[in-house]
Amino acid sequence: MQQENSVHKSLIALLQLLKNTFCKEEYNVLNKFAISFLWKFYLSEYHREEISDAFIRELSCSKQTEYIESLKGMFSDFSKKSDNSKYRIAFFKSEAHLIAFAQNLHSTADICAHLITYCTHNLKELYLENKSRINLHFVKDQLNDPETYNLKKTIMTLLVSKEFQYLSAFVNTIKHKEIISTNDFVSFETQPNPTRSLKIESFSYKNKQYESISSSELSEKYFSSLQGLYCAIFNELKNYVEGSKPAPNI
Repeated sequence: MQQENSVHKSLIALLQLLKNTFCKEEYNVLNKFAISFLWKFYLSEYHREEISDAFIRELSCSKQTEYIESLKGMFSDFSKKSDNSKYRIAFFKSEAHLIAFAQNLHSTADICAHLITYCTHNLKELYLENKSRINLHFVKDQLNDPETYNLKKTIMTLLVSKEFQYLSAFVNTIKHKEIISTNDFVSFETQPNPTRSLKIESFSYKNKQYESISSSELSEKYFSSLQGLYCAIFNELKNYVEGSKPAPNI
């Protein structure tokens, strides 16, 4: 069976199947969940691109040489760059996009949980009774039937992944503590134009220590891994729905 490898395609394939399975009213509810998921995912992609681009635009000069030299000067000494209003604005914008990227991506987990709940027969009642309580951890604990084993396994894979645990810890920590450093990583050698990435300092969340990484590692490597894990969940949910469809009358 062919499996989709993008979040958009895997979710659309699931919706196309559900359109012929659910009544119009139920399908409209599912469609709203799907639109919400994709909207949050696209917002995270937008902010992901802007983390670096907003910084570069703010500090760009008309001549490339002047641009590179101005960046080198700013990153050579923190006391100088802290007094530079253009740098402060650039850093503010870049940090704002990093936080928005992480928050929007993290919010997709709860929407995904509602999609799964509404698509599985034994969990639909929970959708009506426990809307505020539904998240992927709750859904995973409720999937105990043999036919939902593979679906539960893909959810567990996401929840225990290094990428999802880091994202969750980062989003919950950044609400209360500043962990984005002004000690930036800037490369002048590898590309014609310098690349820029914020530094996320190491932090502790729920008695677990998380290492320091660059914002580009979170927005590129971690993002790509999470996208693949979501695809696996939607593909497996589609397999479950196909397997639970009633046999046609002969």
